[in-house]
Amino acid sequence: MRALRTTTALAAAAMFTALTAGCGQDQETRSATEPAPAQSTASSNAPAAPEGIAAFGTPTSAAGDWTVELRAPEKTEAPADARSVPTGWTALRTTVKFTNRAAHIATLPRTGLTVRYGDEGRAATLFTGTGLPGLPERGTTRVKPGGSFAADIGVAVPAPAAGARATVTAEVTKEGMAEAENLFFEGTLPGHTSSTAPGSNGAEEPAVGATVPFGRWSTPGIRLSPISLAQGEAGGRRAELELSVANKGADPKKGMAVSLRVLTGDGLKEVASIIPGLGYKDAPIAPQRTATTTVRFTVPDTAVPGPVTVEARASDGTRTTYDGTLR
Repeated sequence: MRALRTTTALAAAAMFTALTAGCGQDQETRSATEPAPAQSTASSNAPAAPEGIAAFGTPTSAAGDWTVELRAPEKTEAPADARSVPTGWTALRTTVKFTNRAAHIATLPRTGLTVRYGDEGRAATLFTGTGLPGLPERGTTRVKPGGSFAADIGVAVPAPAAGARATVTAEVTKEGMAEAENLFFEGTLPGHTSSTAPGSNGAEEPAVGATVPFGRWSTPGIRLSPISLAQGEAGGRRAELELSVANKGADPKKGMAVSLRVLTGDGLKEVASIIPGLGYKDAPIAPQRTATTTVRFTVPDTAVPGPVTVEARASDGTRTTYDGTLR
């Protein structure tokens, strides 16, 4: 889990387009020499986002001296030298713009972006390449008063995500501050929603009883998918499941903050323990939104087929037991 967090939040998701020089004293510096893409706007038919989530293209105050704007994504060709673009995924080009509102020269705040798509809030992949350098890794970029800095960023999503909602968490840490301020931005990805795109079960009534079946929501707002298994190999069978966490509140949730224990057989032999922050992205979750991540582990060959139990422990100590079968 990231060390930099705050419970303060403002706004919503990703970005794109031409950046132009401002009026008067405003001066914009681009992080790349590529021509700025044409601006696009989110669909006017999109439902209003919850309070605390800003629309694409809306400048949002951050860290006192800055405004941050994430512009709507547009399709692009992944550069030949692009890294981290999964095979078959759609490449998008986005832009994030920072404007210095202080009366003095300021260092660009360190910023981390997490893009989640769809009602389930699965994670998109950020990538870099020629013309898409991404955000500066270190706080060495200086911006004059009234000036702006823009960074062009690559985002990859699977084809079924076309037309889906995208929610971006921007964790912005001002120079000299120890904690990040969380901003949320939201809009619609380019394209038309696929009829085969996975839907959301966020409105389901939580399962009742001592244990929760895989695939159902629990009262604390946690859902585990059924476990899928790969072919056997030395040391056991590779396994994975999806962990979904719903933020039902009006304030940001600090992160998924759920640890898992996997136990097999009637004797409940512990075969895996997954700790928050290790192996999956744990950025804050926007109000009234869900985040989903894939968790991978290994189970012994001897446990298949057979019963499996997973205990999920939330950050407040609440424990929920999920039951299913390894096949």
